[in-house]
Amino acid sequence: MLLTVGAASTDALSYLGLGRVFPANMTGNTVLLAIGTASGKYDESIRSAIALGGFLAGAGCAGLAVGARAVDRWTRTIRLVLLVELAVQLSVLGWWLTLPDKPSGAPQLALIGLLGTTMGAQSGVTARLPAGVSTTYITGTWTAVTTWVAGRLRPVPRTDPDQDVRLQAGVLACYLAAAFGAGYLYTWAGPVVAAIPAAAVLVVLAATAGQAPSCQAGTG
Repeated sequence: MLLTVGAASTDALSYLGLGRVFPANMTGNTVLLAIGTASGKYDESIRSAIALGGFLAGAGCAGLAVGARAVDRWTRTIRLVLLVELAVQLSVLGWWLTLPDKPSGAPQLALIGLLGTTMGAQSGVTARLPAGVSTTYITGTWTAVTTWVAGRLRPVPRTDPDQDVRLQAGVLACYLAAAFGAGYLYTWAGPVVAAIPAAAVLVVLAATAGQAPSCQAGTG
């Protein structure tokens, strides 16, 4: 849920401060890319394409580092990827604070690409964990929670675990609250809001410090 807070905050501040682009939500970002191209607004298409490219690069690098096999806990390799994500997020924060509130040109595109990379890496590693939720997009989470609620209204025995649904509902609540909070804070605090995603990853790294088992060759 902390990583969800970071992703929602990243999308909110990027949409408001970097030209209406989503570094974390590739469904919305792909739509913006297509609409920008179809309407001849190629500057918007370029921003969306860079976010998508950064996301794919981050997810690809995370996949190479972690591997395809699911894990049951926070391995050292996963924590290392998150540590790199944190370093990039702090770099984005520091650079953005030296620029105008709403950057343009090459700095804007570079910030979008870097944030897209962090979100792709985060998606890549959390997909290997058994939580069963995504931290960067919530369409499937909305579907799961809604169908669960609808199913509970039927007078038939249910066997699906409530714990999974509680986690998914918590992710939805965190996503909404973080997007609202980051959007509100950006209106008067500006790019300093970029500290929220970095803070979320830092807390996750601190909380999982004692969970990483010894690395074995080829397992991460």
